Parts: sequence; structure tokens; C-alpha cells
Amino acid sequence: MPDSKMVELIKRLLASSAKGKVDWEPTVNEGVYQAAFADFSVQVRVRTGQLSDDYGLQIYDREGRLMEDVWDTDLDSSSAGSANLERMRALYTVARRRALGVDEALDKILSELEPLVPDDDVPF
Repeated sequence: MPDSKMVELIKRLLASSAKGKVDWEPTVNEGVYQAAFADFSVQVRVRTGQLSDDYGLQIYDREGRLMEDVWDTDLDSSSAGSANLERMRALYTVARRRALGVDEALDKILSELEPLVPDDDVPF
């Protein structure tokens, strides 16, 4: 059975991140993104597999010691497993987009392109 506090943490991180209330930043490790809190930090990461990807969440203390390490596969033992997998995947995606500034890049690129009008014939 998944730890209810960990599931609640994932839900709150996802909701707050989606609202832009959590500051994610890239780490020196490719595909790992971190958010700092008063006494702790959390990291999200992806582990690419042949059949599917696994998503992880790690909690570190202020000295950088790993306190907790959970993967979506750890949360998959209940009937809510697929919902937990989707939350972990969504959290990773939001953290990545925020850390890399994807939305800002899209805004800048779109501002440099001419807007489409309803009559534009898009070739696809």
C-alpha cells in the first residue's frame, strides 16, 4: 500500500507546480529537476526503460542527504496505481517545463511568427 503522505505530497506538488507556485530548476544531472523548500529539497527524475519510463521523487535534507526515494512503481501496488503513475508523470512534465522555461520559449517564438487567420491554408 502506498504511503498516504507521499501520495499527498505528490498531489500537492503537482497542483502547486501547475499553478506556478513551485520554482523548479535543472540540476547537473540530465533529466533531474529540483525544487527547494525551507529545510528540504525535492527532485523529480525519469528512468527510461525499454518498455516504459519510471518516474521518481526524492527528498533531501538541508545537507543534501537522501531521506526518501519513491518511484511510480512503488506506488503501483493499489488500485490507485495508474492514477499515481499519471500524477508522477505529470509532475515530472510540469517540473521539466518550468525548469527549462518551455512556456517562455513558446511565447517568444510565437511572438515572432505571424498569426494565422481563419482563411490560412495550412498544408497539413
